[in-house]
Amino acid sequence: MSLKVLDQFPFEFYGSHFSVVLANDRHVYVPMTGLCQSMGLQTQGQVRRIQNNEAVADALVQLKVMWGYGDDAVQERELYCLRLDILPFWMGTIQPNRIKDDEKREKIILYQREFASVAWAAFRREIL
Repeated sequence: MSLKVLDQFPFEFYGSHFSVVLANDRHVYVPMTGLCQSMGLQTQGQVRRIQNNEAVADALVQLKVMWGYGDDAVQERELYCLRLDILPFWMGTIQPNRIKDDEKREKIILYQREFASVAWAAFRREIL
């Protein structure tokens, strides 16, 4: 089955804009690009880390997502997206104690604590 986005649910998290997408496999996904950028992480490096982990590699897919917020023109882009139920596992592999920059470290910890719950809430609110 070729994966396609059925619906997209935008939400805001501490002033940054994100979305979760519902695909035709009935799973909810988070685009990695915006999430990694917001956390101050290299998207390609994180994608490789996920792809190299046999336990979660199949939860990382490419989907055509409407992308762009604020002054950016919204356009369809093919992005790596991680299944939302796997997001806490991936975030748990990030080691904040190895990050020297205090502000970046605190932001990552905040995302690890709260992001997945807020993303699930955005999806649930729309379907209920």
